[in-house]
Amino acid sequence: MGNPEEKVYSVSEFCALSRISKPTIYRLWQEGRGPESVRVGRKRLITESPLEYVRRIGVAGGAE
Repeated sequence: MGNPEEKVYSVSEFCALSRISKPTIYRLWQEGRGPESVRVGRKRLITESPLEYVRRIGVAGGAE
């Protein structure tokens, strides 16, 4: 996240854009395969683009 203009996504935004459900995102984090993120207080912000993440893990949108 070196570029100050980089977009960060809430979990809800990321899920809507990537078409991956919240339970799946949380499961992927537990498995160590979730999108790159940072915690700000109790909130988790995703620093990886939904498109780049889906390409990286090879998941078709909506497939769970």
